[in-house]
Amino acid sequence: MKVVIVNDYIEKYDSSRLILESLVGIGEEVEVATLYLNEENLEIPLSLSRIHSTALSKIFKNAHSLFKWPIFTTQVAKKFKLPEADFYIILSLGFAHNVKVPANSLVYIYDRPYRTNSFFQKGLDRRYFRSIQELDGRVYFSTHTLAKELGYEKEYEILTRPFASQDFKSIDNYKAHQKIVINIDEFSDSFHEFVKTLGPDRELVVITNKKCAKKIKKEYPFLDVLTGVNNYELFVELIKSHIYIDLRRVFPERIFCSLATGVPCIVLDSDLNREVFGDGAVKFVNSMEDLVSGFDSLIKNTIDGETLRRFSLRYNERVFKNKILNILRKLKA
Repeated sequence: MKVVIVNDYIEKYDSSRLILESLVGIGEEVEVATLYLNEENLEIPLSLSRIHSTALSKIFKNAHSLFKWPIFTTQVAKKFKLPEADFYIILSLGFAHNVKVPANSLVYIYDRPYRTNSFFQKGLDRRYFRSIQELDGRVYFSTHTLAKELGYEKEYEILTRPFASQDFKSIDNYKAHQKIVINIDEFSDSFHEFVKTLGPDRELVVITNKKCAKKIKKEYPFLDVLTGVNNYELFVELIKSHIYIDLRRVFPERIFCSLATGVPCIVLDSDLNREVFGDGAVKFVNSMEDLVSGFDSLIKNTIDGETLRRFSLRYNERVFKNKILNILRKLKA
């Protein structure tokens, strides 16, 4: 069976690359059709002769431009001529679901566009939401929360996104460490109280975006502040950490990474995190203020590292690949 995987773009360090990488070996003959390809960033086990891209690869300087010019990108997607195949898998973050494919194709909406505000200006959000709501056939979402956010009311199934478990193979006795890693995407006044709460005996590592990092470094030049962290850098921090805190409103990929290293997590209490983790695997807070007020009790953990790791591995890349293979087997039957 020949399978063609259609996606928005291929980047060197991006969670969408992991999804694509997990699937390139699902059949005897697999090809990839991507709206944007930077050959210098190509790190998937597939030759260039089996990767098809659009003119956007020559027009745009980077994948970020897809979201800065959404109308143009959508039109290119609609006219993208795909190679012939027995089955098509659409992996869409913003545009790939606009590519014309047969009715029996698998359409996977694994996230929504967050990367630039320009995508949501001048009614562009309404265009995007409408394009999702018009989908039919074999439609999959990464979570029920995402499907609800996008207003999809037709029949669909859940296919939870994988995380790169192969990059987080070891666990350590977190109780022996005092380092705390926190991942945030905005700087608030309550961050000052958080730093005071930690005291001088605990090491703090902050992972954030460049804008937030600039503010934190100005206020706290002695803190270790990281941006653009890849999996190896994250693993280095986690393996010697007492606890990982993630207060972002995004898919909790890094929380899986932390659990895989046996490090307990405190996360933002959101519909998405509640759906993915339920009760027991992580601890929830509503805000930075809640984190500060209940910090001493929150960092007390009763779950051993091996149990945390076993929970995370239910969402690894091999499980994801096997689920896709089961879908293909049913199609053949």
